[in-house]
Amino acid sequence: MYHEDFQAEQGRGDHCDKVVVGLPVLSWSMGLSLSSSKAHELGAFLQRQQNSGKFQKILHSYQPTNHCSAKAAASEHDFGLPDMLGTFVISTGLALVGVALNSCVRIVSRESARAPDSSQAEAEEPNSQMQDMEEGSDGQVQKP
Repeated sequence: MYHEDFQAEQGRGDHCDKVVVGLPVLSWSMGLSLSSSKAHELGAFLQRQQNSGKFQKILHSYQPTNHCSAKAAASEHDFGLPDMLGTFVISTGLALVGVALNSCVRIVSRESARAPDSSQAEAEEPNSQMQDMEEGSDGQVQKP
């Protein structure tokens, strides 16, 4: 909704639960003159009116009266805990999910680092059997 439309709506008493946070970031007026031969003179005239302040006075005189101002004065627009509770709950929930996922990833990576790969276990198994055969029952190496 454009700023002018918002002002017109509040002039009719609608959208009183909304507040303008700031002015528009960028605004420009565009128009086409009826006669291209008079475009330069018309532009100069409007610029003089704007520089003298008459243009702003005219705009202000046609600005609708805000019927929401009485309602706004009676109600407060500050956000309290009940207004922001949903945001806090969602943010806390997402943070807890992130911590839980991070913990799971760490546990899984630790477990995979501890457990030897199956290919390494198979390669080490024959070597350990050979060592057992070379060692006697008393733990001393026997020569064949």
